[in-house]
Amino acid sequence: MVRFRWVSFAVMLAALMMWVAPWGALGQDQPVIRLGGTLAETGKLARTAALYVDGRGLAVDVINASGGVDVAGVPYQIELVQFDDQSDADLAVRLYQQLIEDENVDFLLGPYSSGLVIPTSAVAEQFGVPMVEGGGASTNIFNRGFKNVFGTLPAGQNYLQNAIKLFKEEAGVDTMALIYADDAFSTNVAEGARVWAEQFGVQIVTDEKYVDGQTEFSSLIAKLKEADPDVVMGANHLAEMLAFVPQARSLGLQADLVFTVGTATQDFLALGGTAEGVFGVTPWLPTQSTSGATFGSAVDYAQLFKDRFGVTPEYHNASGSAEILVYKNAIESAGSLDREAVRGAIANGSFDSFYGPISFADNGQIGLGQTVIQIQEGVAVGVIGGVDPIFGVSR
Repeated sequence: MVRFRWVSFAVMLAALMMWVAPWGALGQDQPVIRLGGTLAETGKLARTAALYVDGRGLAVDVINASGGVDVAGVPYQIELVQFDDQSDADLAVRLYQQLIEDENVDFLLGPYSSGLVIPTSAVAEQFGVPMVEGGGASTNIFNRGFKNVFGTLPAGQNYLQNAIKLFKEEAGVDTMALIYADDAFSTNVAEGARVWAEQFGVQIVTDEKYVDGQTEFSSLIAKLKEADPDVVMGANHLAEMLAFVPQARSLGLQADLVFTVGTATQDFLALGGTAEGVFGVTPWLPTQSTSGATFGSAVDYAQLFKDRFGVTPEYHNASGSAEILVYKNAIESAGSLDREAVRGAIANGSFDSFYGPISFADNGQIGLGQTVIQIQEGVAVGVIGGVDPIFGVSR
C-alpha cells in the first residue's frame, strides 16, 4: 500500500466571535430572499445529500444572524425552500417547476448528483432563473450553452487527474484499473481518467463499468485481482464505496484504492481500520489556507461546523455553504433581486472565501482543482509529493 506524507498548512485558528441563532429567531420583520431547491432526503443519494442540508443550513443561519443580505441598503433574511426529490430525476424536474411556478422562489439551488442537476438545470434555463449548484460536477451540465447554471464543484473529467499524476510521479505506478458506475458523473470522470492515464503514461489494464447504486462487487473484485493493477481508481458515489471497500479488503484485493466521492465522510471513517490507507480526492480541506468574509478561514468554518454538528466538515458540506455565499455576494453586488442582474453578478463576480477563490468560467463551472487525500490513522489528510519512507510501497 502506498502511503504519502501529509500536507501541513500554516493556518492559525482564530476564534469566531459569532452567535448563531436558529433560523427564524432573528429578523422576523425583515423581507426575505427565497432560495428554492431539492435534496434527496430518501433514496440512494440521501446520505451524501444530507451533507448539503447541513452546509446550506449553517450558511443561512450565519448570514441571517449577522444581519442578512444587504440589498441596496435594505437587509433581507434568507429563507430556504427545499423539497425531497427522493433521488429521482423525474420527480426533481416536477418539483423545480413547482418551486418556480407555485412557490415563487427568487433563485434556485441545485439538487445532489449530476444525474439530477442535468435535467433540473434545463428547467432553470427554461424559466430564466439562476441556479447555483454544488452537487453536480459532470461537464455535461456545462457544455449546453446555458447561461443560468453555475457549479461550485470542479469539472468531473478532471477529478482523477492529480491522483493519476501523483501515483505515476511519486509512487512509480505503471498500471491502473478504472471502475465506474453508469451514472452521468461517474462516466464523465472515467472519460477524463482515460485521457489523463494516457497523458501520464499509466496503462489501464482493466476498464469496468457497473450498475449505478450497485452494492455487490465480488465478481468485479475477482476481475481486478486477476488484472493485478498497481492502483484501482473508482468513479463512484458514497453507497457504492461503502460496499466496495469492505468487500475488497475481505477478498484480498491488494492494490491501492482511490475514489472520487466519500473518502472523508463520517460514514466511511466509521469503517475504522477497513478505511485506513484508502485515497480520495477533494476540492476543499478544512485545514487549507483560504479565507474570506462571513466565515473567516477554512479552519474557522470547520470549527464552527464542528461546534454545530459535532463532526469535521468535508467538501460536500463546504460546497453547500459556498452555494449560499455565491448568492449573498451576487445579490449585494447587484444591489437588486432582479434575476438577470443577479445572474450577471454571479457570472462576472469573483470573491475570496473559506472555500477558496470563487469565480466561474464562461460555461458556469468553477475553476478549482482537486487535492489527493488519504485516510491516515482515522483522519482524511491531504497528500503531496514524496512517498513516506516509513511506509513506502507495500505491494
